[in-house]
Order: sequence, then C-alpha cells, then structure tokens
Amino acid sequence: MKANGIDQLNATMSRIAETGLLRVQSVTFKVENERAALLEARRAAMLDARQQAKVYAEAADVTLVEINAITDGEASPSEVGEADMPRSLRHIQIVPPATISFNATVNVTWRISPR
Repeated sequence: MKANGIDQLNATMSRIAETGLLRVQSVTFKVENERAALLEARRAAMLDARQQAKVYAEAADVTLVEINAITDGEASPSEVGEADMPRSLRHIQIVPPATISFNATVNVTWRISPR
C-alpha cells in the first residue's frame, strides 16, 4: 500500500489491522522526489571535495590547477526509515522518522603545480 502524506497514516493502518484480514509487519518511509535529494547530496559532496583539496594543497604548498577526473561514488538515502510494528496489531501508532538524509561520495583528481 502506498500512502501520500502521513497525517492519516496511523488511523488508516489501525483500520486495516482491526479487520484481522491482513497482518501489518512494517512501514517504510521514503521521500517523494528522491532524485532531487540525491543531486543535492552530490553537490554537497563536490563542495566538500573542493574544500578538502584546497586544505591539502595549502599544506603541501602546491596550487590546484584543474580537475583531471571526477568519479561519482554511490549516492543513496542513508536510511529509508522503517517503523517496527507493535505486538498488538489491533491499534497501530506509527512514528515517522524526523528526517531522512542522503549521502553521496565523489573522488576528484586534480592537476597540481608548485607555488
């Protein structure tokens, strides 16, 4: 079953459980526009890679000239968010995750030159 919005989720799941016809074992939460969140995670990964490269270049007393290669690591939700179901299946209280975070990694190879 797919439900948009969580406002009525507890009541809906409780009604399903009350029938006794179905057994609800778990509920999974996902974001609606996952691609946008993953792209934002990739932007953040690239910004972090640039900042790290600048720190290393300063410490090594070299200059970053240009990027030679960018290799995309895996970008994914860190946790989709699941709610375990209680033993009593007649009334269900689902607590959604406060946030769902997304992570991305990137490897950047730079051409450097002496200062």
